Amino acid sequence: MGDPTKDVPHFLRSELSVGDLDGILKHLWFAGSRRPPTQLHHQIAIGRHIALVDRLDLHLVWADNGTLYVKALPRFITDPKFWKDHLECPPSCKCQLPDRSSTATTTCMKGPRQAALGLLCSYICLVSSESDFFVANEKHLLPRESDGSTIAWPRWKELARELHKNVGLCEVHPRFHRGELRLSRLNAINRMTKVSLFRPYLRSWHNYSTYFRDNLTWVATAIIFAAFVLTAMQVGLATDKLRENADFQRASYGFTIFSLVGPMCFVVLMALIALFNLFIDLPGLFSDGDKALTDTQIVHANNAGPMTTETQKQGHLASATWDPV
Repeated sequence: MGDPTKDVPHFLRSELSVGDLDGILKHLWFAGSRRPPTQLHHQIAIGRHIALVDRLDLHLVWADNGTLYVKALPRFITDPKFWKDHLECPPSCKCQLPDRSSTATTTCMKGPRQAALGLLCSYICLVSSESDFFVANEKHLLPRESDGSTIAWPRWKELARELHKNVGLCEVHPRFHRGELRLSRLNAINRMTKVSLFRPYLRSWHNYSTYFRDNLTWVATAIIFAAFVLTAMQVGLATDKLRENADFQRASYGFTIFSLVGPMCFVVLMALIALFNLFIDLPGLFSDGDKALTDTQIVHANNAGPMTTETQKQGHLASATWDPV
């Protein structure tokens, strides 16, 4: 909790942080294609539901249930004076003098500037027609004027042309070289590249009943498939030609053992993941709910801006505490 006007650089590094995506940039090929984001009207046409988020690391991440997370465009990003005052690095900055030593490493704003340009470029692709513009205003994705009115379409086109003319791909954060990222694959990347195999990039379920229902559906599907294969193998073993085939006997034996052990191992893994998340959520379950609610209201009232990446995760876990039902 704090006043962003007292430490603007810290606020911008938090507001424009891509979080854990920085550590898995080389693996993002698995989560999304290297292409611009799809226009907003097409996102809706293919059945995606737009959900507003404040975290930049969730911007343009889509879930299997059709949810597309989109970060609303902050007003300060479209203000040229703010860019000049707070997002440009001093001449002595290390990013301006790559071949010489610099004493201004703590004030370098290259990272937030690249992220801000990436967010802007993503919006230029999302809102590239008047239909997209209407959708963006309806979903409150674009900033409002000081009097509360929406940005005019001609002004938005002017901003898009200027950005397209003056900003190159090398000036944009590498995360925004790709459009939409699939959440399930981000979860897989996060599990494979991080220490904890049980913590996903973002939870797609928020209570135990949903968790077990979704996962047991896959188990039931796998068991049905295995039953068909075992039935076919049993019929094969009844024939004279395959009964004496040693390779078929070994394959039948191996698949039978796998069909027995596999589902049990998966159920045990599900239980371990549930216990792990219960352990993580215990502090939130036994904390003072009234105090936590009061603190949250104070933060929003003071417009304190986003928290650091680690605090964001803790806040997300606390707000998405699993309901033990």
